[in-house]
Amino acid sequence: MPARSDTPTKYVGPEPGKLDADALRRTVPDDPIKLPKGLLACEGCGIAHDGPAILAIPRSRTYVNAKGEAVEKPIAPLEYTRCPDCTRLNDVAGGDERTRNSLYALAVVQVPAPEDPTPLVQWMGTIGGLVSWLNPGEPSAEHCNPYPWAHVSLGHRRKIKEAYLLAMRSRIDIKAAPLDLPPPWGGACLFCGIGTVPMAPLEVARRGGREYAAQMIWQGVTAQAKAFGAKGREILDGFVCPTCAEVGNREVSVSRACAKAFEEHAQRNGIRVPTDLFNLYENGHPVVVPGWASLGRITPNAEPWQHVTLVIEEDEPVPEYVA
Repeated sequence: MPARSDTPTKYVGPEPGKLDADALRRTVPDDPIKLPKGLLACEGCGIAHDGPAILAIPRSRTYVNAKGEAVEKPIAPLEYTRCPDCTRLNDVAGGDERTRNSLYALAVVQVPAPEDPTPLVQWMGTIGGLVSWLNPGEPSAEHCNPYPWAHVSLGHRRKIKEAYLLAMRSRIDIKAAPLDLPPPWGGACLFCGIGTVPMAPLEVARRGGREYAAQMIWQGVTAQAKAFGAKGREILDGFVCPTCAEVGNREVSVSRACAKAFEEHAQRNGIRVPTDLFNLYENGHPVVVPGWASLGRITPNAEPWQHVTLVIEEDEPVPEYVA
């Protein structure tokens, strides 16, 4: 089909050399630069500015005196200013620290400050508390940012965007569905095999995003493969879900915790488990229920303990568990 005469047949945008390179640069982090003489770094975005000092951090230096004693001697404090943009955000926040931090976080990802930022604070306050120039590491009297927020890493920018999107979604859908959080690694609970744990979007935001939330609710476990019902002494490490972790924290070994977690799951769901099986605990006989980690699989279970089949023979008092 021939092109219409009024239809562009080639790229007609601006020449590559005329693209706003500075705007693109501000979307990624960069190394600090030497602070120009006579200027102070902004406590928020980190750029150099000639404004007055609004914050002074006391400092001291330790030295050894003639008696061989360690003595701390005060030195010049670290002073910081606040640039016009960060001053405006502080004014919008009414001087409230969590609100100001939330607006700082939005500024990092180039989202304009809303007229009323209050509803965003519960979503952005935690992640925003880690973005100002003063927070990432040791304060420096000699360096500043080459452009606003250059010190904020790509990973942290991603977490800010996630928290903001969760906040926006909550305004559209008050009954927003829980978010499914997989373990930090490993694919599933080492015991029951479930692949995700639900958490309300607001709780995820309050914990600083999916990554931090997952680290808080999934509990790390490291043990030999045989503890999960597998053969060999290979060391397996991963995570167990909150339900299995609650059981495991009451037991003295990983193998007992895995078996006990299945026993309580069976009781909650009406799965027939003869009492004789778990009474073997009291007689010193180990009961090994194969955890999901013993299978060497990648795909999680659709339901907890789906990989375990309980075989009950009428003429046997103790059943056998097989994967």
